[in-house]
Amino acid sequence: MHPISDFFGAPAPRAFSRLGLITMAGLSLSAALPAQEAPTGASASAATDGEVVELSPFMVESAGADSYTALNTNSVTRFRAELSRLPVSADVYTSKFIEDTASTSIEEMVVEYGTGTGIGGNNPEGAAEANRPGDRASNVNVKIRGLDAGQMRVNSFGAGGIDDTFTVERVDVVRGPQSLLNGGVGGGGVVNAVTKRARFNSKLSRVQVRVDEHGSLRGIVDYGVGNDRYAVRFSALAEDQSYSRIILGSKGVGFYGQAAIQLTRNTTLRGEASTKQSETINSTTGLTLNAPAVTINGVRLPADPRNGRRIRALYALGEADDILDGGITWENVDSFRGPYYGQDRENTRYEGSIEHKFGTWGVLELAAMHDLSSMDRAETNSFTNLAAPRRNNNPFDAWAVGWQPGNTHESFRRRGYRANLAAEFELLDGRARTQAVMGAQYETVYNRRRSQLYYLADAEGNIVVNQAQIGNNNVGRTPMPTQWFALDGGPMNYLPFPRGARSITASNGNNYVLDERVFVGVVDPTPTNPLGVRGTGSFWDQYNYIDSYFGAFATDWFDDRFTTLVGYRKSNVENKRYEVGDFKRSIGSFDSINFGLNFKLTDTLRPYYGFSNAYNPPDIVQFGPDGEVTRTSKSTGHELGIKFNPRSGLFSGSFSVYTVESEDEQVSIPTDLRTDINPAGINGANTPSQNWINLMRESKGAELIVTAKLRDNWDARLTVAYTDGTVGESKRYAIFYNDEFNTDGQGGVTYADGTPLLVTVDPSQQANPNAPRQQLTIAMMNDPASSYFAVLDPDSGRITNAAALQLNTFSPSGASVGTGRTGLPISAHQLAFTDPNGNGGFITVAQAGEPTSGYAQYSVNLSNQYTIKDGALRGLSLGGTLMYRASDRTYAYTQVFRNEAGIVVGSERRMFALDDSLRFNAVISYKRRLWDRIDWTTQVNISNLFDDYDVVVMPNVNTGDPQTARYTTEPRTFVWTNTFSF
Repeated sequence: MHPISDFFGAPAPRAFSRLGLITMAGLSLSAALPAQEAPTGASASAATDGEVVELSPFMVESAGADSYTALNTNSVTRFRAELSRLPVSADVYTSKFIEDTASTSIEEMVVEYGTGTGIGGNNPEGAAEANRPGDRASNVNVKIRGLDAGQMRVNSFGAGGIDDTFTVERVDVVRGPQSLLNGGVGGGGVVNAVTKRARFNSKLSRVQVRVDEHGSLRGIVDYGVGNDRYAVRFSALAEDQSYSRIILGSKGVGFYGQAAIQLTRNTTLRGEASTKQSETINSTTGLTLNAPAVTINGVRLPADPRNGRRIRALYALGEADDILDGGITWENVDSFRGPYYGQDRENTRYEGSIEHKFGTWGVLELAAMHDLSSMDRAETNSFTNLAAPRRNNNPFDAWAVGWQPGNTHESFRRRGYRANLAAEFELLDGRARTQAVMGAQYETVYNRRRSQLYYLADAEGNIVVNQAQIGNNNVGRTPMPTQWFALDGGPMNYLPFPRGARSITASNGNNYVLDERVFVGVVDPTPTNPLGVRGTGSFWDQYNYIDSYFGAFATDWFDDRFTTLVGYRKSNVENKRYEVGDFKRSIGSFDSINFGLNFKLTDTLRPYYGFSNAYNPPDIVQFGPDGEVTRTSKSTGHELGIKFNPRSGLFSGSFSVYTVESEDEQVSIPTDLRTDINPAGINGANTPSQNWINLMRESKGAELIVTAKLRDNWDARLTVAYTDGTVGESKRYAIFYNDEFNTDGQGGVTYADGTPLLVTVDPSQQANPNAPRQQLTIAMMNDPASSYFAVLDPDSGRITNAAALQLNTFSPSGASVGTGRTGLPISAHQLAFTDPNGNGGFITVAQAGEPTSGYAQYSVNLSNQYTIKDGALRGLSLGGTLMYRASDRTYAYTQVFRNEAGIVVGSERRMFALDDSLRFNAVISYKRRLWDRIDWTTQVNISNLFDDYDVVVMPNVNTGDPQTARYTTEPRTFVWTNTFSF
């Protein structure tokens, strides 16, 4: 494994230019080879598009049945339009490209093979760490042009939970702020997936089986048939996916179907339904070492100097050899919770449309969508990470993990309705030919989240409720204590209790039953408790409503001398959020404009200019670390470029330069920063609190997108991108202190009702009711030699061992140790905590002028697929994709500088970027006919053919100290696919 700069012997921009010259030379050589004459005119349309449907201007027949080239789209204006004539740029992934790259996830395909794409959304540091199959990163979305793309669309409706390619036949990525058709989107662009179509007068039968080196198995059945009036399409999926890391994996089944009926010569009815269920076991990327100071049988053991550091970083730095007898490896470091940690998902989606053609002048489309998705996520409350023997309540003389099992259930219900009226007409005696669309769309989303824990139950399975403590956070119930599991040299490889089980028998022999943490409507509603809830935990009800009205006009002037696009959309947005003790609402009305001009310079070259703006409201009401409600972002983009589409059909594409400004863009800070700003102390975090903030950001760059049919048996695709985004404003937050506790005025700790908090003299005897006890004091918590020394988080001052100090307990009357007051200034810290990073109790989350993150500044993708048509090797195909990334901006962080005495002397904002990378994904396939009516294709895809990857240590976002580690990319893997077509 070598740095890419060693390979090129040049810094990134020079290496980028050299790779560009090599790539262009390869394309020039390909173009110089003999090519079969391509059809032109109407025959070209028929040859490339396959089925030509005259009825519907809304339905695009992809030119991708046997090509990487797509000549048209409806993802910009709703009507079918030629890409070469539109004043916008788009990246289209055809069915052939999806098959050749063996892509199973839409988002992963767009990020891996896209033009200047990356990963954005929640927690950029966490997303950067969770970069391998089996990792789980919340709220991740695609980044385009250095800005977030917003919610993915399916047939121009808001997408639900299905990201699998088994339901789609092409994916359009329209670049820039494009709210004209799709409503709220980010400034980078929008991803719109087009589902598989039931086609009239056609027949399709395929069975596909896929395996890989990890023992995964994936099977797909795809069937379609149609006559003059009826057509159906059906797909089914079953998969059992394993990964390179032990225990992690996923199982799923899915079904998709579409039916079409030609009701009359001018009326077509379509209906489709899809569903997918999956069960996953996810990784634990943030696992830390838990080894604080402790007294065992009167012997004082000091804290391990590695206490609180992440296991990944320790292993990467060679500091984990003594943990689990050296049993930690990259194959198991993220698997220590065994098969418990994961999620079960279910998504069902329905869509229907009816189209009617009014003579020769127009077509009316009515469409509706209903989407239901739910997720049960196996959660862990009070997770103790990897605990050293007898440390932090670990009862074993062995390394162990422990947690309170729980569950979070989240569901979405999406509905959408759309009406479009499309017309084609001529003006000025035929000198202006116009396609016009006018329409309205309404979408609503309801999002519900509830969290659950296991509570003590009697012999009949009824939860035991102490009515005297009905007002406490657990509503009078007793949660299951932490369940500990010893690790014998490696992760658990069994399930100690089923995920989501109704009841569990704990290690103490008692029975515990799963129940809601929050009850709704059990007390009278108040302005601070609008739903009348009691309890605590992850909980909300969210409602989102968008109604919009739009119109678009695309006009060819003077016999196609130039084309104009004018569009306008008016949208009204309302978001409402109810949660424990709070209600938030945001409303707004937004205008979106598209204007562009595409000029026919020659039959091949068409320069263009496009202007567009977009709005992107949060799907749900979201908050910053201090509870501020995030605002709707507004972006404005300018794009200047040239389209090329020669009559020969040899290649087509575009080159463009652009600028985009995004005001109030919704950006998520790393979770580590949010918890440093607003830690969940003994009084709980200051609520509401999330990772989301608003920032002004801008991006500029240049993009080249080319698809080519170099010969009838040679497909190629080239994308080159330069992306440069910057932050337009600085933002920092004061640290909250959430660990205030009650005292008796003499340094003794008490409950809120004045009862002293008693602890055993020997902490190892806490479970012994007869052990000598004493009152916990502030002096004990400040004394490093005390068994009850309070270990403070170096960034936030939170007491990290509060549970061991019994600061999370309740008195017999239900009173807690904490006062419930949160958000006090840092000077109020009762343990005299001072900010060790020299920032005066503030944490910087963004700084004006620094680069944005989540993408490579320079990127190149070159894909080729060549099929031998004659001779002994007839049916053999060779190809693959060359991918180059330079200046891969991952996330921003603050580097703190200290002198030899450990005193902070300064700090600096920096960007953590991955080393330059050059990878090659290879594909080899062979096709032949078996018997009379069966075609067999066997295909091997090898990702990262030359196994070029590194391990990098990633810095802490607040200090720059080593935080964690990751692979730069996945090591070499292969997938073997066999397809039988009938």
